[in-house]
Amino acid sequence: MNEPWHHPEDLEGSVRYINTLTDAVRSTGCAKLVFYNVSQDFRIGEAIRRSKAQGVTFGWYPTGLNAGHELEGNHLRAVDTFPDMLRPELGRLPRIVYEFDSPDLRTGTMYPAMARTFRAVGAQFAAMFAYDMLKTASRNLGWQTHYLNLVYTPRKAMSAVIAAEVMHRLPRLRSYGRYPENTHFGDFRVSYDGDWSALTAFDAFLYAGSTRATPPDPAALRRIAGYGSSSIVTYDGEGIYFLDKVRPGVWRLEVYPDAVPVGDPFEPPSADKIVTRAISRAWAMTGTAGHQRGSGGRAVRAWAVHGYARRLRVERLRIRRQHHAARADRQCRFHGIPSASRRHPSPFSAVTHRARIPRRARRRARCSRRGIHPS
Repeated sequence: MNEPWHHPEDLEGSVRYINTLTDAVRSTGCAKLVFYNVSQDFRIGEAIRRSKAQGVTFGWYPTGLNAGHELEGNHLRAVDTFPDMLRPELGRLPRIVYEFDSPDLRTGTMYPAMARTFRAVGAQFAAMFAYDMLKTASRNLGWQTHYLNLVYTPRKAMSAVIAAEVMHRLPRLRSYGRYPENTHFGDFRVSYDGDWSALTAFDAFLYAGSTRATPPDPAALRRIAGYGSSSIVTYDGEGIYFLDKVRPGVWRLEVYPDAVPVGDPFEPPSADKIVTRAISRAWAMTGTAGHQRGSGGRAVRAWAVHGYARRLRVERLRIRRQHHAARADRQCRFHGIPSASRRHPSPFSAVTHRARIPRRARRRARCSRRGIHPS
C-alpha cells in the first residue's frame, strides 16, 4: 500500500489510517502479507510499526529522475548504503523494494551494487520499475528516464541478471563497507573503470562487460552468460549470449544480435528517432575453459543451433544469423534435443544460429524420415 502524502506528526491518526487500508484489503479475502510504503516519508515508520501492516516497502532511484540526457561519471559511491532502512522502528519488519532503477544510465555496474545494498539493509525482494517492450525498445518509447531491454541494452540487462543473483546469494544485513572496498562482495565484483560486473561462482559465471575475472572451478560450471569477452569465452559481438549445460557434453547457446547505440536514449523520445539498432552480424566465438577441453588438452567447443548446443570438435565456430528459425529447430531435433522455441524462445524470430551437424546425425535423420533403420 502507498500514500503519497503522509502526516507523521499525527501518530495515532496515521495508525488508524493504515489500519483502515489494511482492513479494506483483508475484506476482499486477501490473505497475503500487507506491506506499507515507508520511503515516501521515513518519519511514518513508527506508525507502520504500530499498525496492522506486516512489512514495509521502499523505492530507490539513486541517480534521480528525468535528467533529459545520459549521465556520466561514477555513481557507485551513491549506492554504498541506505541508512534510513536501518532505523530501529523498522528493525522487526520484513522489507521489500517495490521499485528501483538507475535512471539515465546504461552502465553494467549499478544494479549489482544496488542489490548488494538492498541485502545489506535486509530487503528480501526487489522489483524493477520498468522493462522496455521489444517492439519499442529501439526508440525507448516507454519511460524516458528508464531504459532496459535484453536486446537493446545488453550490458545493463546482463547486470540486471547478475543483480538477481545478488539477491539470491548474499546474506541479509551484512555490510561490505564503503566504495571502493565494497566493489568485491561475496562472489560478485563491480568495476567502474572497466564498466563491468561479474558473478564468479562454482556453478555460474556471469559478466556484464569484458572482464579478466575467472570462476574458481571452470569444470563445475553449469551456466555461462555474458556481454563481451571473458576467460571462458572470446566474442567481439555486441549482444548478450547464454550458455546453459543441458547434460554432460551438451550445452545450449543463445546469441542475441549486436546492439549499436546511435543516439541518446534519455533525450525526449520520438517514434521517428531510433536510439539503438539491433544488427545481425556474423562473429567468431571461441571458448577455452577447462570444462571444454577434451583428451590431450585440446579445446572442445560446445556451441549451438538456434539456442541448443552440440559438442563440436572445432577450434572456431562461425555463428551466422538468418531470418527464419525453422531449419535450425529441425536440426536441433535431429539430435533428440527439444527445439529452442519450446523452452527458451528468442524474443524475436530474426535470430538463428547455424552450426555444423555431424554426417552420422544427418544420415540418421534422413533414414528416420524415410522409415529406414540405419545400419
